Amino acid sequence: AFAVSRTGGVGADAVRRIGEALAGALCEVAPPAFPKPAGERVGAILNAAGARRREEVLGALASEDEGFAAEVRRAIFTFAHVPARLKATDVPRVLRVVETRAIAAALLHAEAQGGAEAEAGAFVLGSVSQRMAESLREEMREMGPLRKGEGEAAQAALVAAIRDRVEAGEVQLNEVEE
Repeated sequence: AFAVSRTGGVGADAVRRIGEALAGALCEVAPPAFPKPAGERVGAILNAAGARRREEVLGALASEDEGFAAEVRRAIFTFAHVPARLKATDVPRVLRVVETRAIAAALLHAEAQGGAEAEAGAFVLGSVSQRMAESLREEMREMGPLRKGEGEAAQAALVAAIRDRVEAGEVQLNEVEE
């Protein structure tokens, strides 16, 4: 109240400038600390995790915040997602930057896992020339059984190559449907 009593001689121009400065400061939006949304960041972390750990984390997250868990699920991209997210015509472009042994190991592991991973492996083989597919099958036969970690690492390398091609603008991923 005392401070108000001392404003009697303040001019309208000064009040306008003070108001503009306060409004400007209040309307200023601080840049975000992270360039990507939280769901994408957690999805990127879970992309590197094994399937069992990924499902454990997603289950726990869903029990806490179902909306955020759904956002994270949309951001996750694993080998099993390849048929739904990558166009068949883009597969050869991606495989060019991955070592043949890693491709064969990823496909061999997918075959051993069955289910969605086996479907992804079949999609990859069906998206390349017959000659290349036969070459990959021959490499798979020569490899014999793989350790689970080796197969998962090979699949992660293939997914990383896909992401690199997406970031380079060479391929586009299909959007995830709700």
